[in-house]
Amino acid sequence: MPNMVDSSGWSVADRYRVALINYADKLVADQKYCEAREFYEQALAMAPNPEVAATATEVQLICEPPQPTAQPTAEITPIFTETPTTEVGITETPTVEPTPTSETVVPTP
Repeated sequence: MPNMVDSSGWSVADRYRVALINYADKLVADQKYCEAREFYEQALAMAPNPEVAATATEVQLICEPPQPTAQPTAEITPIFTETPTTEVGITETPTVEPTPTSETVVPTP
């Protein structure tokens, strides 16, 4: 039945869409913006209309205004800490001392 057309060429769906827009306009006139938003959305879902879309956007902004972006209150400076380093010193190579033996060697002149 929504596609039935009367003698003036209007379908049931067209009449319903126009009724939704007119009712939403009435709610806006009564400053009931958030209630009107629902009816504009329904009308736009049926058929696009740039004028209704613009009004619906205005109503949306009144109902749910954009939230301000939080601004930082102070500049954040990173703090770097030094990492302790372990010092690696040069180690001396140990010298091996000969172990004394029981025999004494006498050098010959």
